[in-house]
Formats: sequence, structure tokens, C-alpha cells
Amino acid sequence: MTADRPPLRRGELRELLLTPGGPLAKVEVVDAVGSTSSAVADQLRADAESWPDRSLLVADQQVAGRGRAGRSWVTPARAALTATLVLRPGVPADRWGWLPLLAGLGAVTALRATAGVPAVLKWPNDVLVDLDGHVAELDGWGTARKVGGILTEVVALPGGTAAGGATAGPGAAVLIGIGVNVSQTAPELPVDSATSLALAGAQHTDRETVLTAVVSAVLEVVERWVAADGDAALAGLAAEVAAVCETLGRRVHVELPGGAVLDGVALRLDATGALVVAGPDGEHVVAAGDVLHLRRQVDRGAAHSAATVGDGPGAGSAGAPTEVRAAAEPVPDSTVAKLDEVLLGGPRTLTAGELALRAGVDEESVRTFWRTFGLAAAEPDERAYTERDAEAVRALVDLVRREGLQLSTVRTLVRGLGHTTDRLALWQVEALVEDAATRYRLDDASARLLVLDRLAAIAPVLEQELVLAFRRQLATIGGRFGAELGQARQVGTGPSDLPLARAVGFADMVQFTRRTAGLGSTDLSAFVQRFEAAARDVVAAAGGRVVKTIGDAVLFVADDVVTGAEVALGLASRFGDGAGAVPDDLTQGARGVTPVRVGMVWGRVLSRFGDVFGASVNLAARLTDITEPSSVWVDITTARLLADDPRYVLTALPPREVEGLGTVEPVALGRA
Repeated sequence: MTADRPPLRRGELRELLLTPGGPLAKVEVVDAVGSTSSAVADQLRADAESWPDRSLLVADQQVAGRGRAGRSWVTPARAALTATLVLRPGVPADRWGWLPLLAGLGAVTALRATAGVPAVLKWPNDVLVDLDGHVAELDGWGTARKVGGILTEVVALPGGTAAGGATAGPGAAVLIGIGVNVSQTAPELPVDSATSLALAGAQHTDRETVLTAVVSAVLEVVERWVAADGDAALAGLAAEVAAVCETLGRRVHVELPGGAVLDGVALRLDATGALVVAGPDGEHVVAAGDVLHLRRQVDRGAAHSAATVGDGPGAGSAGAPTEVRAAAEPVPDSTVAKLDEVLLGGPRTLTAGELALRAGVDEESVRTFWRTFGLAAAEPDERAYTERDAEAVRALVDLVRREGLQLSTVRTLVRGLGHTTDRLALWQVEALVEDAATRYRLDDASARLLVLDRLAAIAPVLEQELVLAFRRQLATIGGRFGAELGQARQVGTGPSDLPLARAVGFADMVQFTRRTAGLGSTDLSAFVQRFEAAARDVVAAAGGRVVKTIGDAVLFVADDVVTGAEVALGLASRFGDGAGAVPDDLTQGARGVTPVRVGMVWGRVLSRFGDVFGASVNLAARLTDITEPSSVWVDITTARLLADDPRYVLTALPPREVEGLGTVEPVALGRA
């Protein structure tokens, strides 16, 4: 069987995992070892610098591996992942108990995304896959089987101390042993409660891919934990661990150190990561022990609704087993259902009629509101709305009544929000999918599964940034309006004039179709994103604003003609005269970014629906179409406004016939 199992590709692993491109400082791959953790520990005790922070030892075969409570863990050659990750996190020692759970969370996340298996965590350190429908129930395991495990230990370094100090500083290193069964057949497994990724029907069993994904995911989780000074709750990790911990909500049989046993219901994790179990005589905090899952007699969702993490008010009581059974409706176990509830701020408990009643409007107004938002309205008796939805509708109704807004204005406000956030949400999620696919070398479906798992934790940060950006943009508009109103009073405008004087321009990539022909979706996405990101940076740095991007072009505006000129020249310069002249950050990946043509015009515009309209916009677009690559052309009126500025050179060009506009007198704009 070994002949069918290739050795680890050492060069590829180092390329993927070592800095600067990867997350690790040191990677060693060996053919065989007794135990990766024992080998690392022995070397560290002799030389504290032999394994720096973020080091990894990987073995093709482990012949004397160690599990919990001194058990052995041996694997066939090249059939499993056996590795030890070395960390030196400077966090309080009393918080290290979270490390097995955090490493388990990272492993579960990576296996779900990379291998496509329904991985879960069994407290404290087992990674399981539910094989319901494929295997018989096993006492203590049900239809779940162990596919991997985590073993952590603290090693005192020469001249230092281990867990006795306040932090895991220079005197101690934390070893995280990671084992995952990859290609073992059923006869090769040591116990009936074990399985492998291959037996679980994994999409990928390439060990380099799986190892890279697991190590990267574990380090990402640990980074968040360290950033919060080891406070798993503050980092949002305690809730994420609870969400994947299959032990919570189950009746369990716990074999405690010293031979004692405890039967009860696993209620929650306490502040240290210990398991809180409600037994016949009250709650018990289990810091160590072997846990067997008994047949479900309580609902997992109900247990979570009683308490998931922490020790605050309502976190459980001595009578918790009875209270858990009597808890409210169960929370569905599916990731999508949980995500829906988290993102919407609560369960969908209201019909349209009930929402209308709470908001003080009729049911048809609710349906109109929803359609205007760009959302599908539910059936009359469908419970599709949340209490937070009702609060939002009621707030809008109060605003309309207080300000006396017209119905058409309300629809415009709501439609603008719906249109903008629809595009924004899709944009951000697709960016996260692409990041996951690139970092963990995933196919598209696996990357989307990973993002689905992480979205509940990421969304609050995105929401906070959205509010920040929105308020900042409103403040900028307020300031701009004040300046423009003062100017309007001095200059005066006719009743038929468009309201805003603006420099407006387009930057259009040259030969976009030819240069992108044959690109796959990932390369095409990267190509367009590099252009858009670089263009936005140039526009913002010069003091302009991007109105919109249109695939291969960007539309910008500026409040004065000089700023418009700086934006236009900046764009032409930034993208260079050709692929060879484009800065390095724009030539990474497929075919770089092409030069651009830029047309810019000063005139009056109408701003509506997040866009700008007017004759000057049309003229700028037509100028761009005829401009030479890497050049900026303006019209004769704009050229006259810039003529006295010594920073610019203006060169009159032969008149051109432009479709729909007649004869245009272009002027080339350059720097002096």
C-alpha cells in the first residue's frame, strides 16, 4: 500500500508554509520519527533556539506517537498527517487551556473547507466526522468517527519555567501536536471509532493541501487569540468553538482523572475552556477527562439557548438538565440556518402581517418596502421576518412622519440602500472567497464553504467599517455642500443649469478584450481588481472621487478643474506606457494591467442614484474613446481654465468628428 502513497513533497511544503510567502519561520520534513512532539521537546530542552516561534516538524510516518493520557498513536507510512507546531504566545498562562480547542477549531474549519467533510470537535481535542447513514452506531460515538486529534504540551526551556510563570514568554514553548488520518483503509485503523478522510469521502486527500490548510487555519485562530491577550471570548473564538463543538448539548459520560465518573449534560464552556456538565447533584467544571457522547436526550440547540459560553447570568444552574429539556424551539444544526439567525439578529418569527402591526403600517406597505429594498417578499403566512426587521421598518415610518417625507423620496432612499448593499455584500463575499481559495489552495466550492463557516465572525467587523465609511462620506458631502452653496451665491447660476460644477473624466484600459481573452475566472478577477484598486488609490490620493467602475473603465469626478487634471495625469502615469513600464504591484499575475486612455472635462452635472449625468459626462466619455494610450485629452473649454497654470502643458490637436456630438477640438494635457 505504501507504493500507492507518495512521500510528502518537501519543497512544495516549504514554499507554501515558509516566510515570506507563508506563515512559518521553520519547516522540517522527515521520513519517520517516534513522536514529532517528543522529538521537538527533546531538542528544545537542549537548545531553546532550535525551534523558534511558528516552527513545524512534519513526519511521513510516526511510529511511537502519543495521544491523551499516554495512549499510543501509530500510523502506516505516508497514510496520515503527523506534525507538531511550535508556538511561543506571550499570553497569561491561565488561558493556555484554550489552545487544544483553538487548534481543534482551526482543524475543523480547514477540513470542512479543504476536504469537504462534516468535521466537528469533541471536547477537548478530538476531530470527528459524522458518517450518519454509512456506519452503525457505536457506544459513546454514535455515527461519528475520529479522523484527527490535537495534543498540546508546554515545554520548559533551558533557564526558564513552564506553566508556572505568568506568560508563555522566553522560558516556555507550547507544542501543538496535530494528527489527521488521511488515506487509511478500514483494516489499517486501530479502533472501530476511527476513520480517515478517504473513508469519509473527502474531496481532497492530497496531504500537502490538507496540511497547508490546517496549519494556516490554526495559526489564524491563534493570532486572533493572541491579539486579544488570550481572551477567547473577547476574540469571538469562544463562541466559534462552541458552534463546532458537538459535545455541547449532549448527554455525556465523563471518565475523570483518578477513576471517578460523571454522567450529565454538557452545557457550555467556561471562561478557561473547561467543560461545564450538569450532573445529578448540580454543575461540575471538567478541566480534563475522557468524554463519551451518549444518545441524544436533549436538543443541542436548546442547550445552546440555555447557555453556550461563559458564566454570566442565565449561564445555567444546578437544575439545568430539566431546564434544558424544557427550553424553547431548537436551533437548526445547519450552518446556513445558524448563519441566517446570527446575521439577521435573531430568528425569523414574524409574518408580514405581524411585522406590519409592530411597525404601525399596513401589510402592503411592508411588501412594498421589501420589494424596494430588492428583497423577495414572503408568503402571507410565512414566518420570514425578525424583531430587528420590525424595529427597522418602525424607525423608517417614524422618520417619514417626523420629517414629512414624500413617498417617492422614501422609495429612493430605500432603493439606494438596497442597490448599494446588494453590490457591496456580493463584492465583499467574493473577495473573501477568492482569498480563501488563494491562501488554502481550494477549489471554488470549498472556498465558499469556508467563507460560509467564517461569515458570522467576520460580518460584525464589516458592519462596523460600513457604518464608519457611510458617516465619513456623509460628513464629506456636508462639507462640500457648504462650500458649493457659498460659491453659488457669489457666482449665481441660471434656473436651467445643472446644479453641480465638476471635473468629470473616464480612464479606459487599452485593448482590454484582447489582453483578457482566455483568462480563467480567477485571473480575470485578479486583473480587474488590480486595475480598480490602483485606479481608486490614484483618484483618492489626488483628491477626486470614483463614481463607479465599469469593468475596464473608471468614472471619476473632482470638485475643481486642477484636481481633475491631477487625477487624470496621475492615472495616465500610474499605468505607464505598456506592460513593461507598469509598476510591480500592477504586473503580478496574468498579463499585468494595460495602459489607459483618459478624457476629462469641466462642466455642470446632475448627481442622482450614485451616478452623474450631463453633457460634460457624455463629452468626457467620447474624448476618452479617441484619446491616445497613456495620454490625457481635455476639451477646449477645460484647456482654457488650465492655460495659465505653469504646471501643465496644453497642446491643441486637430479637430475630430465625434458621433452624437459633432466636431470636437481636443487638447492634449501634460505636465510641464
